[in-house]
Amino acid sequence: MLREHRASQSENRRLFGPDYRDDLNLVFATPEGDYLKPDSYLCFEAGIGQGPLLARMMSKLPEYSSVQLEFEPATQTPVIIAKTSS
Repeated sequence: MLREHRASQSENRRLFGPDYRDDLNLVFATPEGDYLKPDSYLCFEAGIGQGPLLARMMSKLPEYSSVQLEFEPATQTPVIIAKTSS
């Protein structure tokens, strides 16, 4: 999952060129590499067995006001839903 996400960010970095905010070094960012908008939601699937640890780690970050771990009913794939802080 993170490899695919990193590949997507690399493509965005290429498309935005010098306007990409590489200086922020964010894992989850807008397509131009900037901070996510306040009071918005980030939702993604985590690998099997990775959801609880990833949710705990994210819940300790001040960038997120809430982090929720759910499981997709059919496959039990972990899904993380995080709200960015205002």
